[in-house]
Amino acid sequence: MISEPAGRKTDAPLFPFLLTSLYSGSSGNAWLVRCGPRSFLVDAGKSARTLTRALAFCGVEPEDLDAVFVTHDHGDHISALPVFSARVPCPIYATEETASTLTACGVFRDRIGILPAGGSARVGEVTVRSFPTPHDAPGSVCYRFETDEDACAVATDVGRVTDEVFACLCGCRTVGVEANHDEERLRSGPYPYPLKRRILSDEGHLSNAACAALLRRLAENGAEEVILAHLSRENNTPALALAAAREALSGFPHVSVRAAAPAAVVEAEVLCRR
Repeated sequence: MISEPAGRKTDAPLFPFLLTSLYSGSSGNAWLVRCGPRSFLVDAGKSARTLTRALAFCGVEPEDLDAVFVTHDHGDHISALPVFSARVPCPIYATEETASTLTACGVFRDRIGILPAGGSARVGEVTVRSFPTPHDAPGSVCYRFETDEDACAVATDVGRVTDEVFACLCGCRTVGVEANHDEERLRSGPYPYPLKRRILSDEGHLSNAACAALLRRLAENGAEEVILAHLSRENNTPALALAAAREALSGFPHVSVRAAAPAAVVEAEVLCRR
């Protein structure tokens, strides 16, 4: 397990997690995870300027971040990092495969901590666990954030729900989950066949139907807040994704579902059970 250097911030009473999609989609992805005095970034797509503005909308300065966790090396998840990482002092965590791409893009190697799939990092009272994901990027992972009283997780860019992906999400009260496409819309749409085949493959992206089936399992295991993410502009709509999710969750009225947006902040807060 990786632990942060001593003295950065003092431990504080435990807080519920606040998960925020800063923006989500093929044009760029970034998540903000907060727990008391701790603030974490998951992925950093788009530009450093756009990312900084989205953080400011949430009342967070780049210098407030405790760490950045990178899921994989596709441009829509890392394009802001070469410039952004030069402005912020916090460590950047990624798998060895993703770290190689980051350094090739201009991120200084000494800023990157290697967090392998299946590994964990401890930042104050928060433990961050990494799980492998099936995607067409070497070393692709998803992340789970835990304290003794709460947990949240983010899993996008997954071709299918593996045991590892489910383990990442199961038992979390807040989850960010991919609902990339409506299968019928994708199959009949204008994308060339090789791209359709890639998206539909076991290392592609999760459909609305697959996401909905997953959400029912998560609701049975304590999920209360869901953000649907990485929706395709061409092959999906928020209405389609939300309808599929809400139908699957019809027996779980306590579960709230929202859809992330490509250029707007969407947040979900999980309050500790009393």
